[in-house]
Amino acid sequence: MPKLDGTGPDGSGRRSGRRLGECQSDGPEKDLFKLGKGQGLQRRSSHGKGKGKRLRSGLKNNIPYLSSKLNISEKEFYNCYLKVKDSFAKLTDDVILVKKGDGIYSKLLADTQGTPPFLFLKGNVHLLNEKSVCVVGSRNATIDSMKKTEKIVKSLIKRNLVVNAVLAKGIDTVTHKSALQNGGRTIAVIGTPINQYYPKENKELQLAIEEKGLVVSQFPPCNPVYRWNF
Repeated sequence: MPKLDGTGPDGSGRRSGRRLGECQSDGPEKDLFKLGKGQGLQRRSSHGKGKGKRLRSGLKNNIPYLSSKLNISEKEFYNCYLKVKDSFAKLTDDVILVKKGDGIYSKLLADTQGTPPFLFLKGNVHLLNEKSVCVVGSRNATIDSMKKTEKIVKSLIKRNLVVNAVLAKGIDTVTHKSALQNGGRTIAVIGTPINQYYPKENKELQLAIEEKGLVVSQFPPCNPVYRWNF
């Protein structure tokens, strides 16, 4: 899975490794990510001096210390590590991971309180910093409200604006379909990991947005799906 530095108008950029983001789950994987980001950990100095517990090179050497920080057994720690590692290995090569502070990370989002430290992206990543309008509406929309939404989206597309919405039923679905049908650009913000589809009937729509727009998720692939994510 590449990390994009934001260079090149076509979305190309240098690819390099990226430290994984926090895994939001009920299990110890969440804390495993916190430790991976260096919370409370220090590297061994060349002279072996300094206060506190020191990390040594290689995961195997550090399992006893890391598992003790999480209050779990070494076996539990290693199983969690394998679970997280396997979930990222299953991501396809077209998934792009950007970190807050990267040039491609949405500037407006970066200035918002409580923004996610990482975003998982599929599609045209440069849409993140285009002028856009967010469309919000009911999942149980009336026929009249859906027709009005179609007119509004068509008008926004004519003004060369990007539309964005979540990918639930109702108004969200109408928004994305209208944008695509009118040759516009749309961003779908999903409440699942980037490689999952919800609701399932919108899978083809999500795939179409990946091709012609942008799909965004803040959730790592090891993250369970919860209602409140939507």
